[in-house]
Amino acid sequence: MVQSIMTADGEWRYNYTIFDKYVELCAECGITKQINCFSMVPWDMSFRYYDEAAGEYRFLQTTTLMPEYYDLWYNFLAAFKSHLQSKGWFDKTHIAMDERSEEDMQRAYNIAHSLGFKVALAGNYHPSLVDKLSDFCVAYTQADRFTAEELEMRRAKGYVTTLYTSCAEREPNIYSNSLPAEAALLPIYTAAMGLDGYLHWSWINWDEHPLTDTRYRMFGAGDTYFYYPGNRPSIRFERLIEGIHQYEKIQILREEYRDTPERLRELESLLDRIRHSDITASDCAPLVNAVERILNGEL
Repeated sequence: MVQSIMTADGEWRYNYTIFDKYVELCAECGITKQINCFSMVPWDMSFRYYDEAAGEYRFLQTTTLMPEYYDLWYNFLAAFKSHLQSKGWFDKTHIAMDERSEEDMQRAYNIAHSLGFKVALAGNYHPSLVDKLSDFCVAYTQADRFTAEELEMRRAKGYVTTLYTSCAEREPNIYSNSLPAEAALLPIYTAAMGLDGYLHWSWINWDEHPLTDTRYRMFGAGDTYFYYPGNRPSIRFERLIEGIHQYEKIQILREEYRDTPERLRELESLLDRIRHSDITASDCAPLVNAVERILNGEL
């Protein structure tokens, strides 16, 4: 969204027009809390820029180890920081990446951090980054890697710690053929693990025939979207909302039950079952229903 231009005299210049319009559109839609800017470490490690002297776009193919990578990103981020500050957006902007190695993340973090940027990652749990990433989203299967001390430290710093599912997880998930209760269980599992939220990478990445065929290349059917054209929600979307409501109720009751420890023990005992079990699709409905009964004061 930001055009990088190598001028004829060998200097970098940047065009933020499209980026600014997108951020302003999001703000009009009520999306104002955080700006995640991808990606210093893309899949192919290829970076497009416009060569003014040649009059054409070119690509820099590099790695995080190379000097040209540092020069490219340090120059860009220094200019980007000034632009964000002029718009009043710098404090809520994160330089974000997904599913990258610990070594690449460390190198990218060092550049961004040297200029005062916050850094976000959706990917594997990396112990060396736990105290560095202010927004850390780990894969569902790695949510138990955080220690209680790490979560407490991150929360004290105001950091956000979440989990996500992708096509790497067979179940529970929110594919077209997933059981509806799987979607409801995911936010509840997030609450059981003491995390701040759940992420799914894609909401409306429609294919050519989104109303009749949810398959897309190598992704599981429905992985790329769970909301349909024409303002049509799916059952899995509605059940996900149900799970989010239950997540919020759990946070409220954890506070309210401080004065009634027996009720708190009942709630945490059920969440322990979720925390310490390999959950299959068929487990989800009984667990969701049991949580619902406790939240409604029926147990």
